[in-house]
Amino acid sequence: MTSTFHGLETALRAIHSQQRALQTLSHNVANANTPGYTRQRVNFEASNGFPAVGRNQPQIPGHLGSGVEVGDIQRIRNEFFDYRFRTEQTKASYWGNRFDSISRLEGLMNVQSDNGLPTAFNEFFNSLQTLAKDASDLGARSVVRQNGMALANTFNYLHENITEFQRQAKNEISQSADEINSMLERINGINKQIGEVEPHGYVPNDLYDKRDMLVDALSSLVNIKTTEIRPGGNASSVAEGKISIEIVKESGASYDPPIQLLNGKSNEFNEFSVTFDGENGPVNGFAIGDTTFSFNDAAVDLPAGTLKAKVEAYGYTKQGQEAGIYPDMMKELDKLAYTFAKAFNTQHSEGISLVEMDSDEEDIINFFVGEGFTFAEDESFEGFAGKMRVSQEIMDNADLIAAASNEFSGDGGNAQALADLMKSELDFGDGSEFTFTDYYEKIIGTMGVTAAEAETLRDNSQLALLQVDLNRQAVSGVSLDEEMTNMVKFQHAYNAAARTMTAVDEMLDRIINGMGRVGR
Repeated sequence: MTSTFHGLETALRAIHSQQRALQTLSHNVANANTPGYTRQRVNFEASNGFPAVGRNQPQIPGHLGSGVEVGDIQRIRNEFFDYRFRTEQTKASYWGNRFDSISRLEGLMNVQSDNGLPTAFNEFFNSLQTLAKDASDLGARSVVRQNGMALANTFNYLHENITEFQRQAKNEISQSADEINSMLERINGINKQIGEVEPHGYVPNDLYDKRDMLVDALSSLVNIKTTEIRPGGNASSVAEGKISIEIVKESGASYDPPIQLLNGKSNEFNEFSVTFDGENGPVNGFAIGDTTFSFNDAAVDLPAGTLKAKVEAYGYTKQGQEAGIYPDMMKELDKLAYTFAKAFNTQHSEGISLVEMDSDEEDIINFFVGEGFTFAEDESFEGFAGKMRVSQEIMDNADLIAAASNEFSGDGGNAQALADLMKSELDFGDGSEFTFTDYYEKIIGTMGVTAAEAETLRDNSQLALLQVDLNRQAVSGVSLDEEMTNMVKFQHAYNAAARTMTAVDEMLDRIINGMGRVGR
């Protein structure tokens, strides 16, 4: 036999359940514009009916329902979209940062600039052409000296700026490592909070959101994989548990053994750091806690994402070979400056200066010098672009410019030979021969192709990321139209339950106050 008040209890449960749904809906609407918020849904369940299954159950016709109750309040999330978003986020961050690094270099090496290296070359060789017409012209000598200084200063300027770019890239690498550690610490803290409440049946949806936002941000710095750890105790079936995080290869596969950044079981994380070959040397690996991973190990890759782009810009060693956007450009610039200065000095030594004519003594002076460089065979050219100068002797006395090819003061034969170097093809050490301008254009052309590739892949990866994010938002984002529809639905259900309770109350009123009056 059911209770007389069974209908009241059923209506009350319905009121409470619809009320909870409206409260959850209100939470969704309030956070419609909150970054990282995932819409939540109340999972309604029919409450246990009467009678319960049992040997001594009362024999009544049918099985009487007892209403509704709230099973869970669950986030609406799709794990596949999360995985795809983080994968595309890693790619987009990498190509975006790589393109920024190359663009910065392109802006510096801009060949169209009036102050660029090609302009400096042209003005220097033009002044030599003028000097070749009359080597005794002191004004023309002074112009050659000034344009030589301008050319050397241009090489110095480019060298200093690339060095500054490298310094900034190194700072950004350190900042990225700090950000990784900061995020790991915060994720670990949230993991602990989740681990404390889930075994008691709570589902901390807002904590999941905060954690997912941090994991999304972390995936932009390095490519990671997360693994869920199911909670124990009386955890809800929709509880998501704590997570562990590991660095994975560019393919997404785990290392063997896995390189774990955060252990969700032990609530511990390992600090991430980048290791350098000396104080200002290239990056040679990374460390997780006390364990070092060297790029000399063929099995260890650069962790993809922003960090990889910064490391590639700054410079790194991989299996003993040094590479990097800025170091490679610096090397080309040093080679160009050194090869030019060496060829120019060699030709300059073939001429005769006004001072030699007056003193009748041979005095061979290098036009271009660099501190610590002798232009000997097999000498390294590393760093020459930053140290290139016009020799102090010529700076003090322009008459030391060896413009003549014979002992006639007006002869400019050697100045013409020096000017002809502009069109001479020289060996730049790789077996092929180029003029100075052709070699420079080759450098710029290679950089342009690299920049175009980075720009294309950046645009493609950002488009893919946007598409995945739209798909993810379609599932997890708050749609105000949908919430408004649900609000009307829950409101009507609430009103209907309240009306049901009123009807039951009227029935009870008849029993309590209206029965027993027959005949009175």
